[in-house]
Amino acid sequence: MPVITVPYSFEEENGPFGITFMGPAFSDPTLLKYAYAFEQATDWNIARTS
Repeated sequence: MPVITVPYSFEEENGPFGITFMGPAFSDPTLLKYAYAFEQATDWNIARTS
C-alpha cells in the first residue's frame, strides 16, 4: 500500500504537522500528483524568514 507524507506546518509547542496520502496498490503516480497539488496549494514550500 503506497503512502506519502507531506509536511504542512510547525508549531513551537506542538511540533510538526503533515498530511498523509494513502492509496491502493500501484497508485503511486496518483498519490504523487495529490501530494504535489497539496504542496502547491499551501504556503509550506515558501522559505521562512523567522
